[in-house]
Amino acid sequence: MEIDADFDILSFVEGDTHDMVIPGDPLDSIVSNVLSEHDIMDILGEEVLADANPSLNGPLGSKNHLCPVCRRPAGKHLYYGAQVCVSCRGFFRRSVQNNHQTIFQCIGDLNCVVDSTSRKSCKFCRYQKCLDAGMNPAYVLSAAERKVRILQRYRSKSGTTSILPKLKLQQDLAMTFTREEKMYYDNEFKSMIDLTYAKCLEFFVNRLDDFKSYHETLFLGIPLTPEKMKMMMRLDEVTITSYCLQLDDCYELSFHDRMTLIKNNFPALYGLTWAGYGQDSSAYEYYATFLEVIKGKASTDDKYRPLACLAEQLLPSCSAIETNLVDLNEILPPEILRQESKITELNQETRKVREWCNPSGSAIGPDNNIILIFYKIILFGTEFSDRLDDPAKCGAIQDKYLWQLHRYVKTQFGKKSYALLHETAMIPLSIKSISNVLEEAGK
Repeated sequence: MEIDADFDILSFVEGDTHDMVIPGDPLDSIVSNVLSEHDIMDILGEEVLADANPSLNGPLGSKNHLCPVCRRPAGKHLYYGAQVCVSCRGFFRRSVQNNHQTIFQCIGDLNCVVDSTSRKSCKFCRYQKCLDAGMNPAYVLSAAERKVRILQRYRSKSGTTSILPKLKLQQDLAMTFTREEKMYYDNEFKSMIDLTYAKCLEFFVNRLDDFKSYHETLFLGIPLTPEKMKMMMRLDEVTITSYCLQLDDCYELSFHDRMTLIKNNFPALYGLTWAGYGQDSSAYEYYATFLEVIKGKASTDDKYRPLACLAEQLLPSCSAIETNLVDLNEILPPEILRQESKITELNQETRKVREWCNPSGSAIGPDNNIILIFYKIILFGTEFSDRLDDPAKCGAIQDKYLWQLHRYVKTQFGKKSYALLHETAMIPLSIKSISNVLEEAGK
């Protein structure tokens, strides 16, 4: 997916797509059977983005020409009378079509600097530079005129207009989270659970006291000590690291980048895990299944027999799973629980994350697809890009999953999707607050 460099990933997550060029994104027309101007332009490609005067559209031949407005590489054609970049072309067209140029006001002294980094700061001066470069408002067609012109231009080409509805359908499908993708994530979640069982077995096989403490924390609500908190974090570090390293996208990165991403993003991954599954009946059911897995493993390998004997003793206490759920926030070390303001903030942020990852309010727990996709968005975050071999590749992978989350939410939750995507933009702040408290609890 090629996106204009002006693309603001935060706006995209929130659902603001007005300034984006994304092939296959039907925008508002996804709910309409009528081809909009944007549909036709996206389907037919850049060649239809013509000025009103066809004579102004010939290629100029210069591949190194810079946009006279913002100094970014310009396109290969004249757009509305000047050889500008794609972004300034779109800015000029929208300004004229919406008549916004009449209300622009300068934020400075009518001579603001307009370049690739500041061009969004002052729309008045940017528009004036467009005019100075030779762009003519008279060449901008209205939306209706453009639609007629585009269809007339391509009507003469055999079969073009007849396939537009099919292309529009393909375009709508590109916005849909497919059944195959849903099956992929269902299988990935099952694989993650199996991997977690395997790593927990290896972790606890020679740590029987730790296993008993872990069980007592989950089911009896016995508060954690800092040492036990560290033990739980080590266990989750093992399982989360193992899951991350087996992701296909990780194999595209150097070993250094894989480990750097995991090391620096682990606190956020742990915070999401803690909040998403901290009071979830399905998590306890998985734990009860894990006790059965231990017994099955012991039947083929004697080294697991002591762990299986302990699991046999603990299994009856799982019978009250539905009525004795322990909220993990309530069993943090006493030193943390005594800090009322910190616990209040922790509970508030945890509640936000839990409601966000369970938008349907399901009694069976969070939406695992949301959590799995967001895991990847967190994992491939590059706030520490100076420590990575290939931050651009990591960022591209993260963008892929941001787009995937966008499609999943829009497909799954319809009208609720915009509010949910807006919440998504704020969730990293909640997760950071949670991970900060957990890190302190383990000290």
